[in-house]
Amino acid sequence: MNRTRKIISKSLIGLKEILNNNNQMKVLGEEGTVLDVKCTFNDPSNTEELKQYEESTGLLLPDDYHEFLLIHNGAIIFELLLNGSLNIGGGLYLFSIEEVKSTKEKLAFEQNHYPIARLLEGHHLVVDVERIKNNDSNYLLIINPFFNETTILNLNFELFLDRYLLSQGSSFWNWSVDTAENYYRTHSDNI
Repeated sequence: MNRTRKIISKSLIGLKEILNNNNQMKVLGEEGTVLDVKCTFNDPSNTEELKQYEESTGLLLPDDYHEFLLIHNGAIIFELLLNGSLNIGGGLYLFSIEEVKSTKEKLAFEQNHYPIARLLEGHHLVVDVERIKNNDSNYLLIINPFFNETTILNLNFELFLDRYLLSQGSSFWNWSVDTAENYYRTHSDNI
């Protein structure tokens, strides 16, 4: 595999430039809501640890996700804050390599799938190993393991992260189905 730096590094550097000294910032949410969020970054992993993971599990790490782990072995992006300091959840919880393994075992994902992050309402960002083996760069899925729902994202990790940052933590993958009719039907309490 070609392990080169791509969009991952640029996206993370850009994000860190707009965070304040406490790794916090304001983002614009739906319908003009201004939200306080925080980002937390783990220390990097190392090549040997990632190689051991691949050898012990037989699962391939995509190049872009591998690169992320070498920069930060996990992170929390856009965790919501109440009154500027109390963490109330939300955001994107990117797993460390240890959490990838433990979450896969705990939630019993399919053999060729492994979770790399947790999203809203228990959804998981999941790598489809078969797609990687077939050189398909659109290997990401969103799975709700409790309702057995799968959404094919047609994205890789670096594009997902870049778009997640650009959308300021919004569920951008739902925008194409969130037509005006659907939006007003599901948000009728705000009209």
